[in-house]
Amino acid sequence: MRRILNLIPERWHGLAREVAKFGVVGVFNTIVSLGVGNLLLHTVLQHGEVKASTAGSLVATIFAYLMNRFWTYRHRPSASLRREYALFFFFNAVGMGISALVTYGTKYGLGFDGAAAYNAAQVVGLVLGTLFRFWAYRTFVFRQAPAAVDPSPEMAGTR
Repeated sequence: MRRILNLIPERWHGLAREVAKFGVVGVFNTIVSLGVGNLLLHTVLQHGEVKASTAGSLVATIFAYLMNRFWTYRHRPSASLRREYALFFFFNAVGMGISALVTYGTKYGLGFDGAAAYNAAQVVGLVLGTLFRFWAYRTFVFRQAPAAVDPSPEMAGTR
């Protein structure tokens, strides 16, 4: 990581660390989602693809919140966990909606059908949804502490 940080300006190091951690969390939770979904599909939810996928996504969302709160954004102040989790879940759902809209638009808007079109739409939707989530999480869910306002020198002596 240090080698990569040396390639970019110092003012971007914090953002680069967040992006890298966010990426690790995303890869890990993609594996969790697929793993839980497949485990359920091949055991207790045979022929229940939608239920298995939903359960896998729910488990991955919980892990993603915890990993982002306590690792990716641990340097940011913690608000109410209920508020953070509600916003996290909402923005995660919006990100999934972005992905679904890309798939919908590819099939019904552009008329592309088949496995290649589906997979291309999934990749584009995943990228757009991930970019949205990263922006939303760092802007609304795990907000930075407000900058302290220093009193101006003129006002300091007037009390």
